[in-house]
Amino acid sequence: MLKLNKEKEFNYYINNINFSLIVIFYTNWCSFCYDLEKKINKLILRNKKLKFLGIDAEKFPNLSNYYKIYSVPVIIFFHNGNEIKRKINSFDFDELNNFITF
Repeated sequence: MLKLNKEKEFNYYINNINFSLIVIFYTNWCSFCYDLEKKINKLILRNKKLKFLGIDAEKFPNLSNYYKIYSVPVIIFFHNGNEIKRKINSFDFDELNNFITF
């Protein structure tokens, strides 16, 4: 999973690329986030057409506020720059797999 380093990178992913993007808002101290990352890494191996981007909600407060991230983890599915759906809190592997199906 790619990790966001600069806010303008996010704008590039959202505005300039025509593909499905799964964005995961997390924090480093969140145990659910740590578990989710392991599940996401398995999904990455199965879904080569999707891009996965991790965003530290505390490091990027402007993005967190814009997307109304009040708790973590939050997964947002974007397609061609548009938010399609989101899921909040903990997830099992099958829920995640179903969620990323467009």
